[in-house]
Amino acid sequence: MTIKNYNEMRAAQHLTGDAMLIIDRLGYEIRRAESVDTGDSTLDSSPGRLSLVAEDDDEETTITLESGTVRIAQDGVETGALNGEHTEVTSLVFRQVGSGASSGIRTEFTLLSSDGAATSTENFYTFFVMREAQ
Repeated sequence: MTIKNYNEMRAAQHLTGDAMLIIDRLGYEIRRAESVDTGDSTLDSSPGRLSLVAEDDDEETTITLESGTVRIAQDGVETGALNGEHTEVTSLVFRQVGSGASSGIRTEFTLLSSDGAATSTENFYTFFVMREAQ
């Protein structure tokens, strides 16, 4: 049995909470997109950049990693950060998988959380199908 101190539990809590927020928001944005602007995206490497186009409202959503923070912008206007002050995203990779009726985005990211002397690191992997493919 492992006994964790308070700081270790807080670090794990920060990591889990921010991971859930990042995954939920990435899923929302990717699922509502109809295409990827590959000319404005950085795929298959970190730090990744993903530009998604939702054609029904002619809106472009950009997801980037800047200084350890995942940021989202709508039509060039930043709408906020997805991780808090106690976590740092150390790697973010977007991969476009498939095409046409079966296309989606695989996302890989690593989160580092610290609270006092305690740290926690975890890798996360997701895959979401874009609207065009659903």
